[in-house]
Amino acid sequence: MDIRVSVRINVPPEEAWAFLTDVTHWQEWYAAPVAEADWKAGGYVRFAEHDGILASTVPIGSFEEGKSVTISDRWADDIYSVRPDGTGCILEKCVSPKGGANFTQAGYAKETAKQQGYLEQFGTLCEAAYAARAPKSEAASERPSDLPEWMTVNATEMVKTEEPAETPKAQEAPAGPEAVKGPASPAAQAPVPQIITVRIPAQEPPKKPLSKKVWIPAVVLLLLAAIAILSIPFVKPYLEKQKKLSLYNKAVTRMEKEDYEGALDTLEDLSKLGGYDNSAELTRYCKKGVSLQEAKAQIEDGEYRKAYEALEKIPGFKDADDYRKTCLEEINYEDGVALMAAGDYLAAEEKLSNSGSRADAANLIEECRVKGIRQKVEALMEEGKYSEAIDLLDTEAGQKVDDRAELRKECDNAATYQEADEAYQDGLYFTAYEAFRSLGDYKDSAERMKKCIQTKPVTRETYHNSAYNGNSSLKIIPPKDDGSYTYFKIYIKKGNEEILVSSCFISTGGTITVRMPAGKYILKVAYGYGDWFGEKEMFGSKGTYQRLQSSDTSDIFEIGNGDYELTLRSSSNGNVGTKDEDRSGF
Repeated sequence: MDIRVSVRINVPPEEAWAFLTDVTHWQEWYAAPVAEADWKAGGYVRFAEHDGILASTVPIGSFEEGKSVTISDRWADDIYSVRPDGTGCILEKCVSPKGGANFTQAGYAKETAKQQGYLEQFGTLCEAAYAARAPKSEAASERPSDLPEWMTVNATEMVKTEEPAETPKAQEAPAGPEAVKGPASPAAQAPVPQIITVRIPAQEPPKKPLSKKVWIPAVVLLLLAAIAILSIPFVKPYLEKQKKLSLYNKAVTRMEKEDYEGALDTLEDLSKLGGYDNSAELTRYCKKGVSLQEAKAQIEDGEYRKAYEALEKIPGFKDADDYRKTCLEEINYEDGVALMAAGDYLAAEEKLSNSGSRADAANLIEECRVKGIRQKVEALMEEGKYSEAIDLLDTEAGQKVDDRAELRKECDNAATYQEADEAYQDGLYFTAYEAFRSLGDYKDSAERMKKCIQTKPVTRETYHNSAYNGNSSLKIIPPKDDGSYTYFKIYIKKGNEEILVSSCFISTGGTITVRMPAGKYILKVAYGYGDWFGEKEMFGSKGTYQRLQSSDTSDIFEIGNGDYELTLRSSSNGNVGTKDEDRSGF
């Protein structure tokens, strides 16, 4: 998006062109002075060093004498053109971005105001220079070199005259009647010319009233003084505005050159005059620029924390966010290395993982990860979370832990011991027994294993559901002489639900009778010859667990009112079958 500004100047076009190409005037109307220029196509304009900004040479692109010139820098073309307009001319400037550059919406307005200010300043100075060179009136004649200083000549021409020789007088006729009358002589008849002779007296001239040479300049001076006094109310605001505009443009130029401190100095001077346009906004912008430059210097000095704190205060300003990210990465790296030295590998890994793409970061992260897993495993083991510790040791990084084998074994044993203890607390004595047995001499596993074997109950009903008392009875008769122990359960069938009515333990050679109401029942039997592990796991893996069958296709026993006997495992022609049952579902 191009910027186009123009100004009308009350001078001939050639005068404006001459003023434009006179490098001595640039510092008067433009932000930067020009040291020299070669005004032609392919020439150059060399800007002088000013306000701490280095000198630079900018090439001239197109050039048409008296009409237009293009000054090309890296990011934009500045095109100046002059064209006639009545008795004056118009100077136009076009700023055309290039090289991928462009104006932001706010930047476009600022730059337009600045460029318009340049042209207005140019017009004022150009008109003043032209007026100063206007030719003087030629009405006054040259002063004769021989005229005394105290005389003045106002005539358009001075004629030197001489006195004529005395004319001979005609002979006088005698008076009276004797006079002879006749024609007059030729000399007497000719008219006598009127000769006016100016004689300059030799003595000192008398004093005269004040001449025009004195009072005319005096009057002019008085008039000028009066005009000056009367114009003060109008000229003073104009001059103040021009001064503000000059300071504003100077500040903008410094700001564009990233001389933010210089721009702030100029803006401070401008604020003392009441400010101009968006100078307050520019002041805030330049302060951010100073903060950014200070942060960059701190980064170069390795003071990343100070730089980060400064950059946090100017988010979104230019490339401040990128530098802030760089600072954070450097801070994380420094903290990560320090945490590694302190042995806090978990925290060190987190910091180093956010330290960017430093060459040694990956190796340090891997080292922290391995050592960090070692720390995590120890922490989990202290908390009794052995299964989680095992999972960590089984990861890719965990397998690189130096003493992984020992840790893994300890976690395995501890986890098994923990599981065994939990099973024991839940009454799963056989599960606990097997776990403690697998641990061998780990801790007190051998002693705990023995405690898992429970004392066998005497023959009795260990449980009866009080909701199911009745007039029917079932006598259960296990084998008397095979040395087995029997555990029996009776369930009543209610729809799809099986409700436990009675649990019974029968010692070797014993029998038991259970009373219950008439109904449909499911009967389950478990027996064993060895250790007893309680009613949940009964005889463990060495027991036999069965569901009795009333027929080949049914496990429902219909018991009416009356007394029934059930003989187990001793009748060769019995009417009750069996089907193996899983212990966990018994």
